[in-house]
Amino acid sequence: NLKRLRELHSQLGTLNAANYDIASKCNLRCEGCLFFEGDEYLGHSDARSEIEWNSFFESEAQRGVNLAYLAGAEPSLVPERIRSAQRHISNGVIFTNGIVRLPEDITYRIHISSWGTDETGNSLRAGNILSKALNNYKNDTRAVCVFTISALNIDNIIPMAQMAEAHGLPLTFSYFSPTTQYIEKIQRNENNDKSYFRISNSDNNLILSADDFI
Repeated sequence: NLKRLRELHSQLGTLNAANYDIASKCNLRCEGCLFFEGDEYLGHSDARSEIEWNSFFESEAQRGVNLAYLAGAEPSLVPERIRSAQRHISNGVIFTNGIVRLPEDITYRIHISSWGTDETGNSLRAGNILSKALNNYKNDTRAVCVFTISALNIDNIIPMAQMAEAHGLPLTFSYFSPTTQYIEKIQRNENNDKSYFRISNSDNNLILSADDFI
């Protein structure tokens, strides 16, 4: 949020941020996943050793990166890579589903993604994980909940705010951003699969319309 950015600016001066996908595996199958429904994972190599990851982040710090955004697939599955980043880049944000609690020695900001508070959220992520994620990070000063608003979960906004407050966690929001592949599947009325396009169709999908913003 703006307050956090101002705090970082006062500490670091000019922010030089960089994004890193540090894992190509995940423990969920989220509908329309930005990683697996897009093209990025096709060219993602997950063969670096821990020594190579450490050297990589050292070189990133040397070129001036002072804020790391760590995503994946799911970065909590590779905590040593997070430690390598933190060893050289003192500030960072981790984007996680929250199923696996990150150890206390990892001090980066933790963004816990939420896609819904009820059966809608469960179906979109192929699992009932929100309560576990919130309990994992209850009153954890590193963590903030990030509710991804889509056309299918708008009525969950207030319940999500209540759940975040009950777990002592701040809440912020993002909007679902469909990949090109997801949009094309909707337009082609493509059959559902067992992976990242399980429930969507032309009449019922995550894509926000202009009416949803009214």
